[in-house]
Amino acid sequence: MKSKKLIFYSGLLITSFSYVCGMNELVKKEIDKVEQKFNETAKDLSFDECLIFGVYDQHREDLAKVVFDKGILMTDTEKLNNLLGDSFFEARKKIITTMIDEKKIHPNNILYQDGANPLSEAVTHRNIDFTKYLLEKGANPDKTTLERMVKDPKFAELFLKY
Repeated sequence: MKSKKLIFYSGLLITSFSYVCGMNELVKKEIDKVEQKFNETAKDLSFDECLIFGVYDQHREDLAKVVFDKGILMTDTEKLNNLLGDSFFEARKKIITTMIDEKKIHPNNILYQDGANPLSEAVTHRNIDFTKYLLEKGANPDKTTLERMVKDPKFAELFLKY
């Protein structure tokens, strides 16, 4: 049975998947500590204050430290869902490439906890090379990603090519 803690701050939804069935107990404990630290720090702050004081950035850094320290005990999906934010895009790309090339997982079968996928993220980050790689591997854009792609001539050209 999956359960998750949800914390809502002025429109931002932070989701903890620290209780997902099958996650290593040691990793669960470490993620729980990170979540508890975040909850204590952010509980009396507004969304804007959390941004100004770097609370969200620190939370992402703390989660990433767990991934980098305990990654061997985590699945690729658990790693992706705990490497949050733009600063970890390159790390997510490495994990995704491994999932596709070595583990033979189709790009459309890789989803993030927020429902996004590698192709939508590549387009959002305007990363032509990664977008091309994913399309070559058979990724199909969802409606939102397709709309973004056709608005940009470089991405539209890639989409038409694949």
